Amino acid sequence: WFNPYRVSMQNDLSKLDKSNPARKHPNWVHRYGKFLWYDPGIPEVRDFTVNTIMHAVRKYPIDAVHMDDYFYPYPESGDFPDSATFKKYGKNFKNKGDWRRHNVNQMVHQLSNAVHQYKSSMQFGISPFGIWRNKSSDSNGSDTSGSESYSNVYADTRLWVKNGWIDYVVPQLYWSMHHDKAAYTKLVPWWNNVVEGT
Repeated sequence: WFNPYRVSMQNDLSKLDKSNPARKHPNWVHRYGKFLWYDPGIPEVRDFTVNTIMHAVRKYPIDAVHMDDYFYPYPESGDFPDSATFKKYGKNFKNKGDWRRHNVNQMVHQLSNAVHQYKSSMQFGISPFGIWRNKSSDSNGSDTSGSESYSNVYADTRLWVKNGWIDYVVPQLYWSMHHDKAAYTKLVPWWNNVVEGT
């Protein structure tokens, strides 16, 4: 189970060991709220993430690579401080949201290719936040009205399923059966429909 971009549960870079990659590449890291995060918009960070996970794939007899839903952090402390990265790498995108989704998509696709090229039988799966998009935002979305992973952590999980980049999806559906904004009874059939035929 991997959290691809969360560096530390505290936000003081100097408290990390000197050998930590975040200390060696401080320009890859942002303080955001109480945590330290790698910047997913930096190509070297994406390569580092994939290479680190592939090190575990090659070294240990694991059956699958499983990823948590922390891509960009949840927007709890204002906007993620990646404006300089967007200025450098996001020139071909009309807005920061599309660029951020592109960054996450690239990493997921790159990791999927690396895992399956190394061992075709190895599984690659993700546990996204339970709501991809609400129907009010996208006609393909679920009959919900909660936070959307598509715009909060820039995870386009539906795209990954439809493109075959992941072998399975385990959405985090922690809500009660009839939750007013995210009912379990509405979300399970929605996710079943997303994966049908894949």
